[in-house]
Amino acid sequence: MYHDPMSRQQSKSPSTHMPVVQQQPDQTKTTISSTSRHILQLSSQLGNQQLGKWLARQANSVASYTTPVIQRARFLSKDDAGSIEEAIQITLSGMEDDIRNHRGVNIQQYKDLYSIYNNFDAGSLATATIEGIRKLTKGSKYSRLKDLDAWMESLITGNVRSSNYPSSYSSTAQQAFDTYKTNYEHPFNTNQCRCSSCRRYVNKSDMTIDHIESVAAHWNRIGRNTDRTTRHNWYSYTGNHAYCCRACNSSMGSGGIRYKMTVGRNYSG
Repeated sequence: MYHDPMSRQQSKSPSTHMPVVQQQPDQTKTTISSTSRHILQLSSQLGNQQLGKWLARQANSVASYTTPVIQRARFLSKDDAGSIEEAIQITLSGMEDDIRNHRGVNIQQYKDLYSIYNNFDAGSLATATIEGIRKLTKGSKYSRLKDLDAWMESLITGNVRSSNYPSSYSSTAQQAFDTYKTNYEHPFNTNQCRCSSCRRYVNKSDMTIDHIESVAAHWNRIGRNTDRTTRHNWYSYTGNHAYCCRACNSSMGSGGIRYKMTVGRNYSG
């Protein structure tokens, strides 16, 4: 059954035979930030004088504060958000079809995904919304959620990586790569060299630079809390490079590491 986003407010339930979690959006979430709500709560508990002291202590600790902050989902455009909303619609419709045909759908997962869809606001996409979907779909054995998860992770990975890391290497890194291909050249075929991973001789044109610490691991560890120059310098750092064939590079990927959507206070794009 197709979900028309323009008619959701008039008819919330996508099917009459399924109990659906009906949740109205909390209006305070769109007008007051989580920090502002916290301060208002503290004000009522501590009084203005004590609140002032608390704020002063927080200001003194900001310099060393590196925990990522929840915010609008970075690196995803409104078009991306619209695509995510459409993908959720398609997944829900498929789940309803499976429910009607008794194909073993987890009813709670259906309710959870519908709740996300029911409150989805593509115009002000929050990081918490994306993380909610990822939490629901990660590791799912159910094919429809598994497909949604794979598609979303591809979208997030592509956007985060292209927004924060270069697509090419520095001249120094490229020179080190060329030197490797010369030093490990096939003894009887100068067009081939040895892959450092599978140890086979392959065409030099099929050789790639691989990061020993993956880009995803670097992003989650420190890249999301530092500046662009630092990230670019790390990307071309030869001490973190391995030279392997395209097949080996592709098979290793990011090691299953997912790019985190939040950034730290020291982040700059």
